[in-house]
Amino acid sequence: MNTDRCKSMKSLLKYTLVLLGLSLAVIALRSHLEKVPSLLGTVDLRFLIGAMIGLLLYQLWNASVWSEVLHAMGTQCKRIDCTRIWLESESLKWLPGTVWSYGSRIVSAQKIGVSKKLASASIILELILTNIAWATLATTIVFAKPVMAMAAPYIQQGFDFVSNQGWLTSVAVILCIPLLIFLGNFIYRKLKTSPRFSQVFQLGKLDYPKCLVTITHYIILCLWNATMMWLVFQSIPSLEIPYLTIFGVAGVAWMIGFWSIGIPGGIGVREAVIVVILSQYGNIESGVLAAIVWRGAQMFAEISALLISLAYGAKHHFTAQHEITHH
Repeated sequence: MNTDRCKSMKSLLKYTLVLLGLSLAVIALRSHLEKVPSLLGTVDLRFLIGAMIGLLLYQLWNASVWSEVLHAMGTQCKRIDCTRIWLESESLKWLPGTVWSYGSRIVSAQKIGVSKKLASASIILELILTNIAWATLATTIVFAKPVMAMAAPYIQQGFDFVSNQGWLTSVAVILCIPLLIFLGNFIYRKLKTSPRFSQVFQLGKLDYPKCLVTITHYIILCLWNATMMWLVFQSIPSLEIPYLTIFGVAGVAWMIGFWSIGIPGGIGVREAVIVVILSQYGNIESGVLAAIVWRGAQMFAEISALLISLAYGAKHHFTAQHEITHH
């Protein structure tokens, strides 16, 4: 009984945070949001439709990579089955109450013979790999013109200090090496003792080459997603942003949205990040319109991919057996 009450409180808090975040965003951008409906008619549908098709392919492609994560952990499952489970379980994250827990990937994975323990560990590993991929993209934001213009004086000061105080820099580098090794070992030990992260390390030896291949796969997916974002932004009038800058925008927005704990899909948070960055490349109304259209295109892709999965599932059953290999 107490468990159900706790879940209800968590659900209530979760959606209260969502509503609060969206309300604050609406209040802050109210004057700009009023102009968005009149700007919708100016969106170039050629770019937008192309982006929506590309995002649908991204959604299906991204879901399928879970099979590679399982493979890196020593379990081989059919890619199509993994894709269906990923799509159908992830769609339930938007629903209130305990529905998601009953239809989650951990529970659904048993249909293809993957235990709850293995499925739980695979999700942790998947999150680690996807965060590495998106963080890699996010670092490119430092090359954006507004960021470079702001950082240029500090970079110059840093170069001047290094050239004038070379001996001090050398000592600092020498001292930092053992410090970084210590911090790395400390973080690793903490992760090993964490109940969730320890699941990844306890389930046999990970195939690290396969993990590296999967990270590369996720980075390619991130680049594809960013390209679709660029197409959406191309459809918005009065908005000119360099293609390469989009990589950083997509990465930063995804990372901040992901780590906004309790907010499903980072809704509201990612849009705010996009508006702040795009306001450096056009008027704020265009930034708001771009953020809204981008979220709409993503939701179209998620819903369409889910419907495709459900339609396929109506004619095909899950494969109950899978091959387990040990590294």
